[in-house]
Amino acid sequence: RVNADFGYFFNKMKLMCGDHFFMTGSGSTCVLVLKESLPAEVIDFCADQQVRVLPFKSKEPGV
Repeated sequence: RVNADFGYFFNKMKLMCGDHFFMTGSGSTCVLVLKESLPAEVIDFCADQQVRVLPFKSKEPGV
C-alpha cells in the first residue's frame, strides 16, 4: 500500500536513513532494501506503511 503517501514515506526514510536504503518495485509491490542494519523505529515505520523490508545482499563476490 504505497499510494499518495509515498512521497512522505520516501522523504521520511531519507531523513532517518540518508542513503542507507533503496527502493525497488512499484506500487503495492514496492520493497525497501536496507544496505545496513537500521534502528528498530525505522523498521516499525516501514511496517506501519506496509512496505516490505529486505536486507541488502551485495552482489560483490567475497563480500
